[in-house]
Order: sequence, then structure tokens, then C-alpha cells
Amino acid sequence: MRKDISAFSQEKFKENRTPFADSLKLHFYAFSEGTCHDDVTSCLEGLILSLDMIDDIQDGDNEKAVWKEKGLSTSLNTAISLMTISQLHLLESTDRPEIVKTMLTCLSRSIEGQHQDLYGNIKSPEQYIEMIKMKSGSLIAMANMLGAMLADFKDYHVIEDYSYDLGVVAQINNDIQDVIKFEEKSDWKLKKKTLPIMYLLNPSIKEGEIVKDYYSGKVSFETVLSYKEKIINLLKTSGALNYTVAQKILYQQRALKKIERLPISDQKIKMIKDHLL
Repeated sequence: MRKDISAFSQEKFKENRTPFADSLKLHFYAFSEGTCHDDVTSCLEGLILSLDMIDDIQDGDNEKAVWKEKGLSTSLNTAISLMTISQLHLLESTDRPEIVKTMLTCLSRSIEGQHQDLYGNIKSPEQYIEMIKMKSGSLIAMANMLGAMLADFKDYHVIEDYSYDLGVVAQINNDIQDVIKFEEKSDWKLKKKTLPIMYLLNPSIKEGEIVKDYYSGKVSFETVLSYKEKIINLLKTSGALNYTVAQKILYQQRALKKIERLPISDQKIKMIKDHLL
């Protein structure tokens, strides 16, 4: 088990990208001059790794990841173990129950959002936004709030508020990239209803008949794949991508206004904005 966890961790962090740990530290240093707790950041990254693994297994993508090569059963068991170990280590690392509660509350919300995404019963852009706030926003909120709480900043719910906006921005960014990657990503294969796809599914968009036929089960994925270039062009000309980008900008501005009201120096506000936006 330890050997697999070590191998998976090396794969995850081979490019030294630890965005959630970085966000935790960012918020710690924004509200404190002390030294950040590495134990909590390692717990957070271990938890995020376990969720990434489970997400890849559920979505059936990222086939080149080392955990996909190990097989479904081994990878899933390792992910569950890593999630459990991360939470146990957090309990051992802090005597502040509110920190543990925050992590578990955000984790529970994120899992609920993922469950809604797997069911695929999203019927409107508003429902989709609420789902990704839970799925993605909860994890960003977890990292940012933990950093502020470790710095003893009391009004950490202000941070939670803009973190959900940032989660929407991050997920929409992914949606924009994934909607034009038919072979590489599984959004089309799994018939996910992201914002640009929902735009094409709108009855008023007459050019989107092939997409409507696919989502209603009238044609196969192979048929949609043969229309790839036409659909990509339609995403650009119909207003689907423009609409999606507009939603992204809207939530960026919401987050920006809330960050600028934080009770810290202009220098530290700029530090947060530069990192997060």
C-alpha cells in the first residue's frame, strides 16, 4: 500500500504543482506573519490526490496516469486508504476540532456535487452552477479556509464565499478546454451537460440538431465524432463559447470584489488576486 501511495504521489507532484497547498499557504500568510503548518498542507494534498484518483476512475479518463495502469480495484482501494490516512493524520496534527470539521464538511459537499454530476440530471445552467460550486468550489473553499483558520482569522466565512466563485471559474475553464477535445476527454462520451453544451441543447439554437440528437440517444458517439469539426465551429459561431466565457468573467468579478474587501493590507490583497485570478 505504501509503495503504491508513494508512486501515485510522485506522479501527482512530478511537476511540483500543488495548487491546493499553495492556496492554503497563501491565505495563511495573508492573515499571519508566522510559519505555516506543513502537516496540514500534506493532509490536504493527500486528500486531493485521493479525490483526483477517484474522479479519474469514475470519469474513465486520464488513461496515462500511473494509477490507471495499476488497475481499477488496486487504484480505488489505494485512493480510499489515502483519503482515510489523510483525515487521521489531520486529527493527529491539530487540537482544533473546527479545522477538522471544516475539512470534513467541505469534503462532504464536494462528494455530493460529484454525485450530482455522475447522475447527469442537470436541466439548467443555474443547476449546473450550483453543482460545480459544491463539486469544485468546496475544495477551493477547504484549502483557503484552512489557511485562514490556521492564521486565526475569525471571519473565514468571507473567504468561503469567494472561494465558491473561484470554483465556478476553475470548472468553467476546464469546460471550455474539454468541450473541444472529443477523443482526449470524456465529457462528450459521458454526455455531460456543461455550459457550452447546454447552450447548444437550447431549442432556439437550430444549428445544434446533431448535439440534440446525440443527447437524446438518436445517434451514437461515433456519429458525433464524425461531426467534430462542424461542432467545434458551431461552438464558436453560435455564441456557446461566448456565453460560457461571459459566465466565467461574471464569477471572476464577483470573487474580485469580495477579495478587495478583505481586512488586510493592499499588498496582501494584491498577493491573493495575483495568485487566484
